[in-house]
Amino acid sequence: MRLGEILVKHGLVSESQLYAALARREADGKRIGSYLVEKGILTTNQVALALAEQVGVPPALDADFARAEPAVRRRLGARQAAEFRAIPLFVTGSRRVAVAMANPTNPATLDKLAFILGATVDPMIAADLAIAKHLECLYQVPRAASADTRLSTGTTHAPQEPARKQPPPKASDIRPALRAHLRPRKGMRLVPLLPGAATPATPEPGAPIAAMEDALCFTPTPLTFIPPAAALTPPTPTRVAARHPLTPIVVPMTHAGTELAVEQIRFATDQQDVSDNLFTFMRACFGVGAMFSVDGAVAQGRFGFSDGTVRPEVEGITISLSLPSCFRIARSRRAIFRGAPPPDGMAVHRALWAALHCQPPKDALVSPVIVDGHVTLLLYAQGEGGEAIDNLAAGRMEQICDALSSSLLRLAV
Repeated sequence: MRLGEILVKHGLVSESQLYAALARREADGKRIGSYLVEKGILTTNQVALALAEQVGVPPALDADFARAEPAVRRRLGARQAAEFRAIPLFVTGSRRVAVAMANPTNPATLDKLAFILGATVDPMIAADLAIAKHLECLYQVPRAASADTRLSTGTTHAPQEPARKQPPPKASDIRPALRAHLRPRKGMRLVPLLPGAATPATPEPGAPIAAMEDALCFTPTPLTFIPPAAALTPPTPTRVAARHPLTPIVVPMTHAGTELAVEQIRFATDQQDVSDNLFTFMRACFGVGAMFSVDGAVAQGRFGFSDGTVRPEVEGITISLSLPSCFRIARSRRAIFRGAPPPDGMAVHRALWAALHCQPPKDALVSPVIVDGHVTLLLYAQGEGGEAIDNLAAGRMEQICDALSSSLLRLAV
């Protein structure tokens, strides 16, 4: 779908506003998103979310720019950042870096950035005005009046006359124009998001990801992207779901036997055996659990349970990992998420809780399973009655994920 169609579909703009933006593009080549942001109709975050739906990569929101790591950002020079319209943000894994880009679909640009950064690039799309704003704030690259037009047309206009060569100034001739770089630049400055602080006091380098509150990682989701509550009510199952590979077999097990689960998963003979042992472990340790398989920016439900009952409705759930949620946090950090689900992810979490027939928890756990460098599975768990998760069970979950990773890689060969 085109960007304008996505914006109209979600009710962010009217057709008349879209026609005005299209006319502006025909007149001066300005992009639709840039025009709507300049007119105050949309925010750069809303444009980024719509672009993410269009191209199928995660959006780079204002909060993602705010927690950019200075050490990662310094790997790319100001000239290169302006040339590629790209800003390195933070490390997402071993030799992997998330990069905010205006055009993340250009393979040549991705290859050049990977060579310069010395790491695989995980692209994130951002509105062009957001890229221009943060290039100025982070790299001191001035926003040219015609930057948006040049970007959209792909050409630059040569000056009418070549610039005349000026004689070099004398040592004593210190002109105001030459002292401009010594004056502090005016305009907005990004400040770090610190744990437990609504408005940080000092403009220090951004806090590391591990020290941030998970609820601060994302900006509020536009209401138009949150489905109505009625659509989240799971349908009443009319039959038992057919057994397919990865459908678990319920085997009663006590907590004393969970220590054997890691070895049973590690030396499983097939994927069905892996799924059965995983389901048995999770039922013994948690009151609520589910497994999702990851394909690109989408997670598909495979099985779920609560109160000792299998919930086949989970198999019909598809989660977008481009939207804020505890699943997106675990996948982007490639590490276990534990804590209260962030309020920005209510659109995702509400559908899951409805399918699992459980209440919103005070403590949740999402564990990524990484196979051959890619997040392949996401495991979700809650404690009994939504209370705190047992620390021993949470500690074993990391061992379970390692066993799953090695076993799935072995069985795939």
